[in-house]
Amino acid sequence: MKKAADEEYWLIIYFENGSQEPQVEVRHGLLRGKTIVSFEGKIFSAFQGIPYAKPPTKSLRFEPPQQVDPWFGVFDATKEGHICPQLQRGVYLGNEDCLFLNVYGISDGTKRPVMVWIHGGGFLSGSGNTNMFGPEFLIDTDVVLVTLNYRLDALGFLSTGDSVVSGNNGLKDQVAALKWIQDEIILFGGDPDRVTIFGGSAGAVSVLLHMLSPMSRGLFHRVIAQSGTPLLPGIMHLSSRLSLAAKLAQAVSCHTNSSDLLVECLREKPIFEILAASALLSEHRLFDGTEFLPVVEAGSGAFIVDTPKKLISEKINDVPLILGVNNNEGLFFSYIAFTKLHIENNLITDFGHYFPNYLAYETNTYASQITDLIYEYYFQGKSQSFLQCFSDFLSDYFFFIPGNESASLFSHHRSSPVYFYLFSYVGHISLASRMFNKPVIGVPHGDELHYLFNVSLLVPPASRENSGTKDIEKTKQVTELWASFAKDGRPSLQNVDLTWSPFTEQSSNYLDIDTELNMATSFLDTRVALWAELNRLLNSGTTGMTALHWAAKRGRRDIVALLLANGADLSLTTTKGETAASLCTSAEVYKLLNPNADVPPELGPSLPITPGYLRYPPLNSKVQSSGKTVLQTTDVPLSPSSSKPTGGCVVDELVLKVRVAHSGDPDFIEVELPRQELTFSRLLRVCCEELGVNANQVFRIRKLPDTLVRKDKDVQRFRNFQELELVIAPPPGKGTSGSLYIGDSHLLCSVANLEEVFYCLWWDKQVGKLGSQYALSINSSGVIGDCVMVVPVPSEVGNVKKFVPQGYGSEVDWDNVVTLPSDVDRAVIAHHENDEVKFPEQLNLQRGQIQWGASLPEQVDAAQGGRILGATMLLFLWWALRPGPSELVEFWEFLDQGASSSSGPPVVDRYFERGAYIVPSARKIFKQTGHDCVDIFCDILSECLFYVLFQIGRMYIERNGSLLCVVHLFAKVLDDTVADPGITQEHIKPIA
Repeated sequence: MKKAADEEYWLIIYFENGSQEPQVEVRHGLLRGKTIVSFEGKIFSAFQGIPYAKPPTKSLRFEPPQQVDPWFGVFDATKEGHICPQLQRGVYLGNEDCLFLNVYGISDGTKRPVMVWIHGGGFLSGSGNTNMFGPEFLIDTDVVLVTLNYRLDALGFLSTGDSVVSGNNGLKDQVAALKWIQDEIILFGGDPDRVTIFGGSAGAVSVLLHMLSPMSRGLFHRVIAQSGTPLLPGIMHLSSRLSLAAKLAQAVSCHTNSSDLLVECLREKPIFEILAASALLSEHRLFDGTEFLPVVEAGSGAFIVDTPKKLISEKINDVPLILGVNNNEGLFFSYIAFTKLHIENNLITDFGHYFPNYLAYETNTYASQITDLIYEYYFQGKSQSFLQCFSDFLSDYFFFIPGNESASLFSHHRSSPVYFYLFSYVGHISLASRMFNKPVIGVPHGDELHYLFNVSLLVPPASRENSGTKDIEKTKQVTELWASFAKDGRPSLQNVDLTWSPFTEQSSNYLDIDTELNMATSFLDTRVALWAELNRLLNSGTTGMTALHWAAKRGRRDIVALLLANGADLSLTTTKGETAASLCTSAEVYKLLNPNADVPPELGPSLPITPGYLRYPPLNSKVQSSGKTVLQTTDVPLSPSSSKPTGGCVVDELVLKVRVAHSGDPDFIEVELPRQELTFSRLLRVCCEELGVNANQVFRIRKLPDTLVRKDKDVQRFRNFQELELVIAPPPGKGTSGSLYIGDSHLLCSVANLEEVFYCLWWDKQVGKLGSQYALSINSSGVIGDCVMVVPVPSEVGNVKKFVPQGYGSEVDWDNVVTLPSDVDRAVIAHHENDEVKFPEQLNLQRGQIQWGASLPEQVDAAQGGRILGATMLLFLWWALRPGPSELVEFWEFLDQGASSSSGPPVVDRYFERGAYIVPSARKIFKQTGHDCVDIFCDILSECLFYVLFQIGRMYIERNGSLLCVVHLFAKVLDDTVADPGITQEHIKPIA
């Protein structure tokens, strides 16, 4: 690879025309970054949102990453890119155009070691963004830090088991990023010959898989794996996942027996449908996770070609390694299981029955022996809480035993040193302590991240600054250990007498990272022998499934026929009592096993996902699921549609009458459609073909007289000769009657009706107070730019006055517009109709903007409405910043004078429910203050209006940089807003 000469290196990063914006020219074009201040006050360069591969969209969805195209001009690398699509608590976030990385470093001509962080999240969620992985601490250790995004869930780990989609594209994204780093990092002050990859949880699994992959050879030189290994139970698939791909396809109505056609169909599906279907397929898991995981591949483009245990012995990428665990890894997972799934009472009541089911070994022939061993060691006669007992078991099962085994295997088969650690330090900024609002035992999963990164999403700056000298010292210790390892492969501290001895076969050395640093040995003690016996029983047991059961379950007619010809016993059952026929998923195989059967049963019912019902899903829409259906459709093979056979009869036809709304032609045309399996997407496609309309221009389908058709359930209730209208959105632009245009600094609206209302507000930086508020009646279609935040409110809000510009119902009157500040940098807009707030589907929102819908009540008193708006702003700003106890008191005092910190929601809910705590807390507040609008408040929160206010809060924080400023701003909103916004002609100014 071509690298810049050392004597030229100091010229690479430069500042244009004396400005403070660093620029770097990489091979694809010029990048403009920004400067940031480190924790110790050092100025360093930040280049964010750098594309390292082409956007994996359209035909590139499910394809390995492709080299990014060059760009012209200067690429703005001052903002983070999209995160990859994901569901967080049922909320859809992200964008497929997400393959970005971020580079942070000091540009003074010195080549520094490079540390590449790969985020965790169970291969289901997460990103490399600064809200979780701020660079301010590691930069002080004299390294270059790189963080990155990679594809997640089904988009990153779908596998058809063949060359169509072999799998592991999320890991191949990471390889593409590492190749980019080898080519370009020297331009940012990094040394391409000293690259350390490190990651936590699923990121730790990733970095260890890179050690086992020929594809990653030569791309890194050291590895740090925090709380995760490929030996973790259930984190990898060791065989083809064709059946899982088929179930996903079936869930979104892609019925085909060809993997090519299956993938082609999935490429046409909205991302939200794919993620929602994946969530359904994964909901049987005890903890949040996905079924789409790394998989052993075959072929020339494979990332992982064999099981991890076998690959460790092949000495691919033999480099120094640090791996370790936190001393109470299972705490969060046990808490989730007890609070979300409510399994504690079941385990206490009948441990022997429920425990094997929860851990999915109930069909093993040694299930009772396994359960007895676990109960006797972890639960029987223990003085600690049942929660902590369960946490101890999960810590061992998922982390300690796999971690210890990984260290043993790497140290046995590799020549490079292996260092092991146990993180035991519980500090003031401990996530667990903040979560439970009291001291807890030990360090849970992910808590070590606070001592490597500025985790601003969970720990506000004020809490970090007040955390005390011990936390600051521990942060410096951990970052120095990691950075010294990145520099020369030996973790050390300059001013501490410490020798971190490697983990070996003869001595299981580990560093205990507590208040003091201490070397120790064999932290698992007798548990190694216990788990050797447990693993022996788990691996030697059987489900009683024969080859015939296996072949029938996977629809392999050829194998079933061969087995039957050689005397296979049809009467054999599994340990669950299942026959081969009862497991059958193919009509042809069913006939082989039941030759006297006239009509085979309906096999492989579709999952309850409605295809194409919403192009842009509501941001806060919860994934509706049916766990029973998912469990009943296991391992469905690639097969034709499983619709009921017609018996040779003519399919029932549905006759509909359709026309284009407001087209000038009042006549309908008749369209014939098969009633059976008629879907919304098919209805739209056929109607558009018959009427000669572009489907992308159809804003909605309306069932006359005036009912909106949205989803398949509505379509299935149609009767013959139902009259329908296709409502076409007008083309975007100025001067269109019934449209909204927001330009660089003006809001222009031409009103078509008075049913939709918007509430507009912004921060006036010149006068330092809240700007004017406008309630605008507009039509439901429009175009947006980057100038204003628009917050929807109900159409019947007390004294809010509606302003109707001149030009109503005709061409736009250019003398009547609303002038807005030109420096507002983000726009959000929606329309209100039938008590719902939704986005026009044709809007093309730019990076960082999100679309959603929300239900709003019809009637709100003006004063109550202001109280709701202000309270919601405060609550969600507080939720976003995660303040400490002192800030918490301030917030609740602004909400209700005299409120104490005990009025606030329990801290524990902040982490797990991501806002669900607000509803019960709001009830308490409103009862205290005498405002009887609890139901209205809950209705708003149950959907997504809060996210609008959350975005406003984040914008003001970024703008003003002061928590106090924002508190005062929203306190004003709380006290003064809505009662009489004073919308008058004085606010209307002509365009300059």
